Amino acid sequence: MVNAAYTGPESGSVSIPMAMHFEYELIRSATSSYTFDNTIAIDSQDSKTKYYGTHIGGRYYFSSSNLNYSDVGEGTSISIIPKWRFYYGWNLGVAQVVVRSLGTVLDAISTILEYGGHVGSIYQVGKSWGVESKFSYMMGNGFSSVSVDSTVIQLSFGGAYYF
Repeated sequence: MVNAAYTGPESGSVSIPMAMHFEYELIRSATSSYTFDNTIAIDSQDSKTKYYGTHIGGRYYFSSSNLNYSDVGEGTSISIIPKWRFYYGWNLGVAQVVVRSLGTVLDAISTILEYGGHVGSIYQVGKSWGVESKFSYMMGNGFSSVSVDSTVIQLSFGGAYYF
């Protein structure tokens, strides 16, 4: 879900209940990682992309580890897989948003520098699979010809696969 409000020379808001969110996590240690993500929200009524954002970020795990551990000895094998992973972090990126539709073809579009944070959890359902939920809150400042300030809330729920 993407819920956003825009203020400036043009004002508007958008609420898209279903959005696609893709994320890659580069693990630094047992408690921290870097993230790279893309979010695209398409309005099902007019088939227009209302929000597209690309972000980098940092993620910090608390009360859990983000690493699996395996060790094989003389006829003995030990595998430790965290059942729950809890995290918080920061985001920084660029988004392109439709501030206002001016008919079926023309839109007022703004490019925004976004910054904010997120919290989430992952429930491990197998060795390589998990179920993830994440809440993000971002603010932004426009730097294009239609320059608006933004507040964006994202709520995502989906699967996580570990390589």
